[in-house]
Amino acid sequence: MDYNGIEQQLAGCGRGGRGAAILRALQQPTRRPVSASDAPEKPGISTPAATAAPPMSSGLMGRGGLLASLAASHASSISIQQPTFQPVAVATPRQQQVAATGATPMGRGALSQAAPPSGVGMQISAGHQEALQRLSSGGRGIMLPDMGRQSISNGMAAPTPASASVQKDTIRTQVSPPVKEMQQLKLNEPVIMRGNAGVSVPVVANYLRVGVQPNMGLFEYHVAFVPEADSKNVRFKIMRSLQESLGEARTFDGSKLFLPHRLPQQFTTYQALHPITNEPVEVKIKFITQRAPGECINFFNILLRRLMRIMEMVSVGRHYYDPRNPAHIPQHKLEVWPGYITAINEFEGGLMLNTDVSHRVLRTQTVLEILFDLIRRCGNERLRDEATKVIVGCVVLTRYNNRTYRVDEIDWGKNPLSTFVNHQGEATSFRDYFKMHHDLSIQDLEQPLLLNRPKKRDIQEGGTELICLVPELCYMTGLTDAMRQDFRIMKDLALHTRVTPMQRRASLRQFVKNVNECTAAREKLQQWGLHLEGDLVNVTTHTHTHACTHARTHAHIRYTRCERWFDSF
Repeated sequence: MDYNGIEQQLAGCGRGGRGAAILRALQQPTRRPVSASDAPEKPGISTPAATAAPPMSSGLMGRGGLLASLAASHASSISIQQPTFQPVAVATPRQQQVAATGATPMGRGALSQAAPPSGVGMQISAGHQEALQRLSSGGRGIMLPDMGRQSISNGMAAPTPASASVQKDTIRTQVSPPVKEMQQLKLNEPVIMRGNAGVSVPVVANYLRVGVQPNMGLFEYHVAFVPEADSKNVRFKIMRSLQESLGEARTFDGSKLFLPHRLPQQFTTYQALHPITNEPVEVKIKFITQRAPGECINFFNILLRRLMRIMEMVSVGRHYYDPRNPAHIPQHKLEVWPGYITAINEFEGGLMLNTDVSHRVLRTQTVLEILFDLIRRCGNERLRDEATKVIVGCVVLTRYNNRTYRVDEIDWGKNPLSTFVNHQGEATSFRDYFKMHHDLSIQDLEQPLLLNRPKKRDIQEGGTELICLVPELCYMTGLTDAMRQDFRIMKDLALHTRVTPMQRRASLRQFVKNVNECTAAREKLQQWGLHLEGDLVNVTTHTHTHACTHARTHAHIRYTRCERWFDSF
């Protein structure tokens, strides 16, 4: 068998890799380490170089080379029957593609196309014939040009990106939106889940219905100014000058306008004057859409807070309280302000106001009195440390404007005689300021001042000034830990804060009465087409019969309300 002819035919196969490295290592002769005895004795005579490995063909690389070495190693199992070898004249489809495209075969594809040397006849077993047939039918070694395999097999060119985009555009244009189907869709009535078992019991929920007048709602408009007004304050003043045309009820944020009614035309133009330059300004108002009640929940809650301020209620935290009807507890120096928790949302029955009774505990003790108590208990040496622990971080109430502030720091270097610059740019003392604007006389002129730092929202709006408070005019709010642990204080507070269902219903009815009797609050609601109904929502509930538990021992246990379930066993 002519093995040299086989090697010549397999030369150039493969791309290089582990097969070529293994074959190169097998062809190199075995070397032994050089010892000291092998060194030359004479300085002029050098040791002959080792025999170099036979040079490999640059093409005998990769898996093709590995398959060639395996073919050579298994040559003994191949029996020669004929002295000559007749090559197959019919080319495979893959060979025709390679010849047509000009691609260079590599890897297993090149091995499958390699023919045995001429003059050698071989008989190959059925397993080898099947493997060679698979290799000849295809392989990853054949390099294809820039076209898809599917396009080559079908005899078609691969689509270019431009043609693909055109094809997508045609698909998009062919699909039309289902306008008729959407118009035929009908909204079904909501499924109301109500039980029928048990005994029906009428109850009252803490919800009030909010009525909406017909042909009124929340209409959204877009406002444009010609020439453009960059300042928001200028835009607000221009819109305020159009009050006679638009009405008093409006909400404007600088670009969007919300009105309780719809203007006669979709595009409306008004003429106004610039508040600074007195130049004519054209105001263009475009109708956008009518908001559904469920999309205006935030607006309704803002409107409700405006009603609370109109009724002179004080905001403490997130809720509003009435300072005109406090409940006094003089033995503990406390007073309780009644208030309400309110929120508007949309339900199955429409808009509803969820409301509940709340209470705020205030102390009739000023911050200055607390400082005097600390001096009597701790002395002047520990006054600053103890005052920082007790006062800093608390919320105080100033009764001259019914506003709450958080104490962030105590400024021991200032007192009521210290001066500051007012809005007119004049320097005045705190004592003169309170006497002039609030008619309050400060008695202690050596007390320190309390500092309230601006919040993050105030800083974003441009407010960076510290607010100085006089301890003599500030009242503490909330309870201390010692008060909460005092049983007598908590018992007396429970008489005012714990209300029965009938008292709660009466308080909520009184809230609706106060809103309807307040002229300004009632007119504010009517401007937006809203009104509160007089009574709470009535709901029908069901009481179920006592459940009967079937035990494993076929015993029947019936649980009643007056006993615990584990006592039945």
